Amino acid sequence: MKVSLIKAESFRYVAPTMATDGKVALWDVTTCAEELIGSKHSIRCHATSADNTPVVASGLKPFSVIKIHQSGINSFDCIQLPRDRYLLAAGGDDRALVLSVIEIITPTVQEEM
Repeated sequence: MKVSLIKAESFRYVAPTMATDGKVALWDVTTCAEELIGSKHSIRCHATSADNTPVVASGLKPFSVIKIHQSGINSFDCIQLPRDRYLLAAGGDDRALVLSVIEIITPTVQEEM
């Protein structure tokens, strides 16, 4: 229900998404974002580009999922801290305000996010 886009200091694009289950999912959408920046048209991350090349793998899954609320997340804001850390504030149906520090560690060539 909620989505944002973060450009990490490591030049990765991460999309945090929030939904009615109270979870925050973090998606590595670097390939999709770079394709979109180079395009004059909007694209879908699970679709193909104008020349029919895949934008991202069809089996795209979040690299991290964190349950921060008992139920739906209604609002959030995120600010960048030093060294690829982010402060996420989220308010939910459970009438709680949750502050979370998220650190994004860039993988090596052999690792995934």
